[in-house]
Amino acid sequence: MKNKLWRLACVAVLACAASGGLAAQIKGLAPIRADRSNVLESQIPLGYAHPPIAGSVFRNTTVVPLKKGSVLPSRGILGPLGMDRMLSLRQYEFTVGGRKQRFPVISLMRCSNFPDTGEFVMVIASTTAIQSNLKSGDVLEQGGFQLESRRAFRSGENVPSLRILFQHKKFILSLEAVQGSSKPALSISPDLANAGQRAIALEAWQYAQQSAKMGVPN
Repeated sequence: MKNKLWRLACVAVLACAASGGLAAQIKGLAPIRADRSNVLESQIPLGYAHPPIAGSVFRNTTVVPLKKGSVLPSRGILGPLGMDRMLSLRQYEFTVGGRKQRFPVISLMRCSNFPDTGEFVMVIASTTAIQSNLKSGDVLEQGGFQLESRRAFRSGENVPSLRILFQHKKFILSLEAVQGSSKPALSISPDLANAGQRAIALEAWQYAQQSAKMGVPN
């Protein structure tokens, strides 16, 4: 009975988070390792669609269509203070730097802004198609977004990426990091994003990669 109530609570939390309206009092935590005692069956319902995001030199597309009203079976992972993260069972395999790694097609992460916003950060597996050659160090305005490349990219290159959404902002960060750095090789950020929001996007990017290494629990 207790597990059933937790599963129902998990679905309710996810429904609010997916629609951008979660309000709870749980402090941010580092990633929690999953085991049988803290894993719950859950669902991630989508309150809105996730169409491509494009500028003149890039086009970012989710790895699977994510339509309004879709419901993705998932696993919720509990930490000492409540939900830590929610990971879709459906995954996508990327190849980054010659290594293959599987990511949930969509996940919800509790980051350090949770106590202030009461919202999970949504992370979506995606691919960014480069439509013009980019040089290392390029910073380009892209119709409401700022693109920053930390290595050269060729036109036609498809870059494994994470689309990160919170507080009505959308960030796109490549899975590939700059060698010897903790920063993504490609960053696409909203023009109006402040330093704190950029930091949360980077935190979610790091958190999602750590979580993917742990894997989605059965």
